[in-house]
Amino acid sequence: PTRGNEDERPTPQGRSPIDRLADGGNVMDEYALVLGLPHTNHRGLAEHLLLQQAGHFHWTSLAHAIGTPLSKLRTATGQEVYATFYFIEERFPDAARPAAFQLDDRLRFAVFLRAFKGIAVETQIVFDHEARMSAWCAAVPAALSSEDVAAHPYIRLATIFITPEAGNSRLKV
Repeated sequence: PTRGNEDERPTPQGRSPIDRLADGGNVMDEYALVLGLPHTNHRGLAEHLLLQQAGHFHWTSLAHAIGTPLSKLRTATGQEVYATFYFIEERFPDAARPAAFQLDDRLRFAVFLRAFKGIAVETQIVFDHEARMSAWCAAVPAALSSEDVAAHPYIRLATIFITPEAGNSRLKV
């Protein structure tokens, strides 16, 4: 289940998510996730599966911000656009290592998008057990602080938009 993507939340500036992104502002979406077998291994939260889920939240928030499904993105000349990750960073505080998250745990993710020069988007994500994130998310922070990043697991993803010029073997920025 998600919260923040099915309905438009009013913004303090009264501006759309894409306008705030275009001006270098942040857009925050929240997602709830109950850890199931697809997210875990015998030690708890599986890192590669976490990144897969975080990537999904990233793409969903991006589609929400631009107001169109990513499958419908096109260049000005009508060519298909493909979004790809070019940078991934993760940080886990000692109190919240991947093994601290187990099957059936309820997690809350806060996803912040920021655009760069029209073709690149950075996403910063903090997540934790729902009990640790609920009050923080309810305050609707405008951005992440260094204290937030130190207190909760943190993922930073960067996307760039490219177009297949002559198939996937020759991608063009």
